[in-house]
Amino acid sequence: MTKAKLAIWVCKDCNIDVGLSINNVNRHLKSAAHKKKQTVNNWSCDDCDRTMQSNGQNIVAHINGLKHQTKVRLNKEIQPSTSVKQLSLNDDKFPQASSLRTEKQEWTVGSPSVRIKYIQTDHELQKAVQGDQFFMRNETENKANNAIAITCVGAPECLSLLQIATHTDIYIFDCVMLQPQVVLSHLNFIFESPQVTKVFYALHDDAVALHHCDAMQQMEAVMDCQLVAEYLWQHPMIRLNDMLLRLEGLQLHSSKFRRMETLHNGPDIWKKRPLDKDKIEFSAGYTLSILQAYNHLKETRERNVPWNNISLASLARLKSTVDNGGKRTVCFDVDHGYRMASMELMSVLRPNAIFYNEPITCESEVDEIIKLLPQDLTQKLLKKDQSTPTPIANYGLSDIVLDIGRRPSCWVDKDRIMLSDDKERVVDKTEVNSIIDNIGGFGEDNRAGIEQKLHRISCMRDRKQEVVGLTIRVGRWFRGNTAMLADILLGSEKSVLILGIPGSGKTTIVREAVRVLAETNNNVCVVDTSNEIGGDGAVPHPCIGLARRMMVPSLDAQSKVMVECVQNHTPHVMVIDEVGRTREVEAARTVKQRGVRIIASAHGDLRSLIKNKDLRGLVGSIETVTLGDAAAKEEATRKASKGIPIQGISKTKTQRMGEPTFDVIVEVTRGNFHEWNIVKDTGKAVDAILDGSNYDVERRSRNPSQKDITIEITTA
Repeated sequence: MTKAKLAIWVCKDCNIDVGLSINNVNRHLKSAAHKKKQTVNNWSCDDCDRTMQSNGQNIVAHINGLKHQTKVRLNKEIQPSTSVKQLSLNDDKFPQASSLRTEKQEWTVGSPSVRIKYIQTDHELQKAVQGDQFFMRNETENKANNAIAITCVGAPECLSLLQIATHTDIYIFDCVMLQPQVVLSHLNFIFESPQVTKVFYALHDDAVALHHCDAMQQMEAVMDCQLVAEYLWQHPMIRLNDMLLRLEGLQLHSSKFRRMETLHNGPDIWKKRPLDKDKIEFSAGYTLSILQAYNHLKETRERNVPWNNISLASLARLKSTVDNGGKRTVCFDVDHGYRMASMELMSVLRPNAIFYNEPITCESEVDEIIKLLPQDLTQKLLKKDQSTPTPIANYGLSDIVLDIGRRPSCWVDKDRIMLSDDKERVVDKTEVNSIIDNIGGFGEDNRAGIEQKLHRISCMRDRKQEVVGLTIRVGRWFRGNTAMLADILLGSEKSVLILGIPGSGKTTIVREAVRVLAETNNNVCVVDTSNEIGGDGAVPHPCIGLARRMMVPSLDAQSKVMVECVQNHTPHVMVIDEVGRTREVEAARTVKQRGVRIIASAHGDLRSLIKNKDLRGLVGSIETVTLGDAAAKEEATRKASKGIPIQGISKTKTQRMGEPTFDVIVEVTRGNFHEWNIVKDTGKAVDAILDGSNYDVERRSRNPSQKDITIEITTA
């Protein structure tokens, strides 16, 4: 008698291991070798009172079918024929290579010793449910030490292993071999019990995995140990081993398989079966470390930690994590230098000290541009009353294009819209000249502006230097746009480089950074090429607040003005829009060496910046060196140990030459204005790229109309 759901087959007629695959079963049943020894050709299912021929497809179709599933009972089994028999757990002929199952189901690890109970079949699950005290409500809830640690291995992509550690046992439920919903149905009373504390560590991925299995509805008495660590050491994303280092007498948890998971196979490493003993002990040890850390904290810090408040914060994190798809919800702690903090913890402990993501307000003044256009070209940009701009014009319009002899158009996000439905309507020279007469004169860069406005008008010229086309770029001020960077802008002195393609919102971030820094008692000077940050005219636009502005007569003079600003005006912070030439890179390095903080923007992303010979100096520049034989072998070994693909042993190495001018990189993309990638260690990221691997980023996102900021730790 064996269970219906196992798919490990041995032919008792032929005394051979048929293996896991149904195709192998079919192939063997049809083989001449089997037919010579065959005795019985039928199977019967005791649950359904049904007989079927011993065809592998028929068997599996029936086991997975609705009729069988609605009648099957965990303690019921299929009676196989003597021809093909499912393998018993205690069978001496347990197959090794072809089996999905791990041979060992229970053993002892750790000091003090704890039993690992590895449950991978319905039979083992039912046996544990019926005979193990852990699954008995009264026994579990009435224990003096009634805390358990829970981890979900493989989460959030899938639930491969569900692990529960008690003070004597570690239960590992193999959710690849078992149905997670069946496992969790036996654990619901524990999840719902207020007498049993469920301890997690950074529960975000665990919460998503359990939510997908409908195991989150009534969970009570939750404790995220990472929130305890944050309360004690003011770090919102402290790793488990970093916490264990701070707790005397606890061993660090091995990171061997975490490195393997990250560098080689990803979470798929936990989907492969059979799992070897080392992997099982690794995952079990992680869960045990969480429980030991919790017990240690309860014993040594009982009076120092507001446990009830942290439990409330843990439950709030459980809910917000599911709502945000596994992302962390963060805020900034004003009382501690705008350091990043968990929103859930701050909300229950010190809500008045929270720096929220303030709702973003947009000031576009797009009506000033519309006034420049011929009246028949304004209809699609104004409301029916023809006096106020439409919401699309206010918030979506980016450029208006007017070329002599061609149809007038505009760009809204990524779409081109014709300003007139009349296909014969084209722009004439008098209309272009009329617009030019109403704006400031063009500079050497062929750019002009409107007095005290942020809009930019650029011209195209023919060979005679006469204007034949205009591009009118809408300039906007997004108040509150830099709230996601509060810890970097207001809580540090780091220089920040904002990278993105044209139209991705770099300049709007720079404008708001100017205002925010100037309002916090910083002497901020803007080196404003083309007047794009502070607008046209002698008096800058109010968007830069208390900052001062130095206008640049031409692009060629930008580097000179940068150095002059430091020499003559003693700024604390210098802000530059669009660093794009070698001389400006050198000037930025000079400014940084003189102790001035820099906020600037440039085109591209970090990888393309490193490839750009003119701009790579912003991140430390690069050089190629020649290695000796021993050094080349050592370098190849180092890369291989980190999982970096290599092609033989190379005698050359590309490396960073010096310290980056900018400490932090902010990568933005067009059309995705509320999600930014933050690189908090530029030098480390450049080194990773030159090594051929990914670099760490914080992907921060926000809802522009709400206070929430979410963060996801990932790589790029």
